[in-house]
Amino acid sequence: HHRQHDDDDRPSDPVTVDGCTTAGHPSRRSRRKAPPTIASRMAPRRTGPMALLFLCLTLAPSALALVQVDYEVVCDSATEYYDTAALECISCTEGCNDDTDDPSNAVCNKEPDFTMVDFYGNALGCKCSLGYKRIWALDQDTCTTSDYQSASCTGFSCASCLNGNDDDLEYPNPFEKNENAVAYNDGDSCALCGDTTNGISGDDCGCPTNHVLTEVDDGLGYVINKTCTACTDGTAVITSDASIAGVNFYATDYQCQRCPDPHMTFDSAGTTCTCDDDYTKTGQSLYGQQSCVYTEHSDAIKQSYAETSASTVNFFKIQADQESSPSGELEMESLVMKHFLNA
Repeated sequence: HHRQHDDDDRPSDPVTVDGCTTAGHPSRRSRRKAPPTIASRMAPRRTGPMALLFLCLTLAPSALALVQVDYEVVCDSATEYYDTAALECISCTEGCNDDTDDPSNAVCNKEPDFTMVDFYGNALGCKCSLGYKRIWALDQDTCTTSDYQSASCTGFSCASCLNGNDDDLEYPNPFEKNENAVAYNDGDSCALCGDTTNGISGDDCGCPTNHVLTEVDDGLGYVINKTCTACTDGTAVITSDASIAGVNFYATDYQCQRCPDPHMTFDSAGTTCTCDDDYTKTGQSLYGQQSCVYTEHSDAIKQSYAETSASTVNFFKIQADQESSPSGELEMESLVMKHFLNA
């Protein structure tokens, strides 16, 4: 009598994947244990044709191909913004021929808007320059198909608020025709300079020293007249970009800025941070943010540790060149150690 084979004993059909062909599953009678190979050790512990199928997929050339793409793009911070649709830097002067009747003499009065930036610090849009208000091109008649395809249609123009904005007859100021006005900080519309200001100074309202310019009320709604308010609690208006007490400050007339330590106060000019009485400034501004330490504690530390030796680092066994033996010594002052000595 002949024993009938079960389904498990019957050979299976070969399987081909990415040029790799698996043999048919042998019968139990002819199955022999082969010595382990490197590939079999690498593959998961599976049986039958699926093990070789897995190995073929794993080692397929297409799966091993790696492509390195450099996405870093740095735009000109003075004139360009990064367009996320076009994936390139675009000048804020693009699409601004509607700002004047003579395209060859177009004056855009636009600049990058850093309210929103990408990972590399590029502006993601443009805004009107200080003193100019934004006029939206609602009908988009100035944008052609090619402008849309190149992402160069900015959708707005910028007009001056001075002299009642005579050059903007379609979107005039809500003031008298010859009444001087300035733009809001975001360029949304125009405003007047109130009695507490020094009047128009340059492209905006001017304020007395150490007074902040305000254009919104307590409810964050725009006011018609901009006002000036004195900075308090040791804060100051920074009029030019500067590094003070180890911190980078950026100029703005619309904010009273504060020193890095709660025991520090700005001078009236907003150029120096000074520690309060009974406190001593410590830290190296070239390395990081400075702070104020209680003077008694600072004096006690200086009496216990010689400041010079505490911030000195000695390097031994220095090799001057490849021919000489390492025997030299070098002594250097460490700004890191000096910065944290009294911290």
